[in-house]
Amino acid sequence: MPVVLIRCRRRAPAVSFAAGVAALSCLPTANLFFASGVVLAERNLYLAAALPAAIVGAGFAWLELRQRLRPAIAALALLALGCGARSLIRMPAWSDNRAQVLTLLVEHPESYRGHAIRRRSPGRPRDTAGARHQYHLADSLFAGDPYLDASHAIFLLGIGDTAAAAPWSRASGGAV
Repeated sequence: MPVVLIRCRRRAPAVSFAAGVAALSCLPTANLFFASGVVLAERNLYLAAALPAAIVGAGFAWLELRQRLRPAIAALALLALGCGARSLIRMPAWSDNRAQVLTLLVEHPESYRGHAIRRRSPGRPRDTAGARHQYHLADSLFAGDPYLDASHAIFLLGIGDTAAAAPWSRASGGAV
């Protein structure tokens, strides 16, 4: 994005601006300066979609200037159909919380929050070994989240494992 921002500065200022907006919208969750641990949904990237939209608009304007309006309209229609089909295919991932978490774990197994949420599997409420495993995975991916630590301590207290809950309670800052 920085390359697009600089190279298009004079020839296509709208594309350059959109590249800057897209870069800034991704910056808070990019984990460049600190680990943010933020769950980033696709719908949160609408602002970053300004860059492809500006590029498509600039391409359409370029084709229109060369008196090639029909190919430009055909290309734009195909692009819109492709994007619409992609959105339609992704809709089941957002049908409910369970589908969202399962999609998150399949597509991004490195997401600690996915594992933290998965430990509360409604289909297996008494699966304490599975829950312990999911907590271990979540903590190995992003250690030090006080909410996760507190949740882990509460889980362990709930199953009567007070000895194992003590370090997690201290790690959460005494929230438990």
